[in-house]
Amino acid sequence: MFRVLIIEDEDLYRKFLLKILQKQYACDWARNAEEARAMLLKNLYDIVLYDLRLPGISGRELVQWVRREVDPDIVNIVITGYEDEWTPVQATSENIFYYLRKGGFQPDELLKIMSSACAVRKLRIDEKKSFSDQLASEGIAHAGKLAASIAHEINNPLQSLYLLIDTMRHKIDTSEEVQSICKDLALMEKGVERIGSIVKQLLHLYRIDGDLKGPEGALSVLRRAVSFLRPIAKEQNTGIILTGSDEVETASILPNPLFYTLVNLCMKLLNDRCKTIRIEPKTDGKLLTVQVSASMKDEADHEGAAVLPQGVLGSFEGNISVQRKGRAQRIVIRLPLVKSTSKPTPQRPTVRT
Repeated sequence: MFRVLIIEDEDLYRKFLLKILQKQYACDWARNAEEARAMLLKNLYDIVLYDLRLPGISGRELVQWVRREVDPDIVNIVITGYEDEWTPVQATSENIFYYLRKGGFQPDELLKIMSSACAVRKLRIDEKKSFSDQLASEGIAHAGKLAASIAHEINNPLQSLYLLIDTMRHKIDTSEEVQSICKDLALMEKGVERIGSIVKQLLHLYRIDGDLKGPEGALSVLRRAVSFLRPIAKEQNTGIILTGSDEVETASILPNPLFYTLVNLCMKLLNDRCKTIRIEPKTDGKLLTVQVSASMKDEADHEGAAVLPQGVLGSFEGNISVQRKGRAQRIVIRLPLVKSTSKPTPQRPTVRT
């Protein structure tokens, strides 16, 4: 059952919303932003309904905080009687799924909107889980196969667009709410942008098939991994720092085991809501050592350490180890260096996001 949080300071209206929704959804409620924050940090919610005029911070500020600090994939719905606080057009820029006016909708209409919101939430969760699972799979030997196996992810944001199209058709048939329809079009545009992002990630992976020709500069492989992770980290407001050195610049490595291990590991750290990830490579005799340091966000769960992708590394005579202290984790990846078949191209030693 999908879990819903209703944020509404008016007792009668809160009871009205609960009466409509609690038969089909697991509903919690909060009277102000302070109560809502505490519940959002404690529990996992799929959909949040906001009143804009709340004691303390505004509903608009709360939406921004939820997307930045809690979960960017939560489906946000605004129900307000004060449109001047945040107009429907402005709300679109914050990826509000639906904007309702108090007294301007019937219970059946709200239930239909909630049904669509649940479908969108499921698609977002499935997209994230499937993508992470594909990266975590140690049976995929080459990047081209990985790119092909996750190509179906393009279908997930498209399904979200189909749901919005159905909603727009209903509005066109039953009303002349042109402004609301324009809002839905803007949401569709965001879906298209998401598809574009997935396509770029697939292209990044597909190009790695060229690595099968032989060894590659270690720093070049690390840069490619960071480039792949950058858009994912940006969505979670996580910083990624890659350092380099002259010795790493000239070191050669088999690219695929390093790339897949690092991406796999960092995806798990991102899922655990890290605040920063620092990647520091160095050479030690015949080994490349890559230290990955991660600091967790204050409200994140610090009980578990990242699951280590040991299997792939073992087949290449490499290993991985982890140290954990408080909110910080330090993971060390080691792989044997190989003889270079070509001179690596010098590049800048630091990449920051």
